[in-house]
Amino acid sequence: MLAVGLLVATGGPAGAAAPASASAAPAAAAAAVGRLQVDPRRAIAGERLVFRGRLPVAAGRTVVLQVSAPAGWRARAVAQTRGGGRFRISLPATRRVGETRRYRVVVAGRARVHTPVRAVVTVAQGAVLRPVRPRATALPFELKARFWPVRPGRPVRIQQRSAGGWTTVADTVQDDRGAARVELVAPTEAGRVDYRATTRRHRGAAGHVVAGSVRFARLCVAQRDVPVAECDALEALYASTNGPSWESSSGWTTSLDVCRWWVVQCRNGHVSHLYLDHNEMSGQLPPEIGDLTRLRYLELSFNGIGGPVPPEIGRLQQLHTLYLEYNELTSVPDELGQLVGLRILRMEVNHMTGDLTGWARPLFEADHLERLRLTEGPPGDNCFSVADDPDLIAWLQGHDPDWTPCVAKARPSGESSATASRW
Repeated sequence: MLAVGLLVATGGPAGAAAPASASAAPAAAAAAVGRLQVDPRRAIAGERLVFRGRLPVAAGRTVVLQVSAPAGWRARAVAQTRGGGRFRISLPATRRVGETRRYRVVVAGRARVHTPVRAVVTVAQGAVLRPVRPRATALPFELKARFWPVRPGRPVRIQQRSAGGWTTVADTVQDDRGAARVELVAPTEAGRVDYRATTRRHRGAAGHVVAGSVRFARLCVAQRDVPVAECDALEALYASTNGPSWESSSGWTTSLDVCRWWVVQCRNGHVSHLYLDHNEMSGQLPPEIGDLTRLRYLELSFNGIGGPVPPEIGRLQQLHTLYLEYNELTSVPDELGQLVGLRILRMEVNHMTGDLTGWARPLFEADHLERLRLTEGPPGDNCFSVADDPDLIAWLQGHDPDWTPCVAKARPSGESSATASRW
């Protein structure tokens, strides 16, 4: 850019003698220099440039917009000044990308009275389209297009490719950083979807199109909090226990922040604690619960969960606390005995039956249990039978004095687990 200094003219009218105090000034009269602003300084090909400024002339004077050329200054447009010598001139930018042009405004017939020179460069349009947040099927996500040069307020149309062509899904405008953001809802099926963002023709500049593809995956694949198998296990638990009817389920299956789902706690990138008591759960526990292999604390009491406890629960080798009381559960698998690290086990007030020797004996031998509740007393409570094992019975009753076996005798060889008449 060529900088032009501000030269102050002599204060008197043309031809008048300068005051004595100005004796040191140059003998030749200096040209008065005005002001000039141009918008934009970095222009898109064909975009309308707006020149605003002021020259020290009266209203109604003709001013000329000039562009620098090899042979000198060449006139491009004219205008009339308004009050205070202000002017406004509009002119399309050159379509030659990369070319820089220098402009000034002069008073017609007085070439020495002109504005500073301003340079304008014509640049190519550019853009990028990408999703801002991770993309999971059926969930809201943000799509962002960024354009340059920045044109705040420029209309942008977002379209999605479908079988019938491009379909408009949103209209927005660029912000002061050239970004156009829209909130969309992901498709329900995993896969790739094509989007494009188009700037409309603006101030004479042609529109610009940017396209991109977005891949959508299941929530448990898209999330990054825990292993996919653990997330799938939580989704299975939600589905099999009538999750939509839970008293509280904030975030479950609707947020990528798995470790911020209601009552889910994580440690070192794994689900470690679940506090789902008093939550109006029903249905049955899914076998996928065995995939929560780093679970340490499981609280499911005071719900309406029925059916058998799945044998996959034996895979929860790090579990130290298990609350199952006050449900509708019907049986406990022998695999429960694999949880030798259990410290607390409560299962009273259910409808459990069967021989507990298979799972209780390993816990007795490990001798890590600190609290055990099997029953709260009839009617409608558990009815566990047990083999003729005085040590085991004594250990069980030592932990739960209210418990009495339904059958306290050895089971004949080859006979399956059974229950006897209660009490």
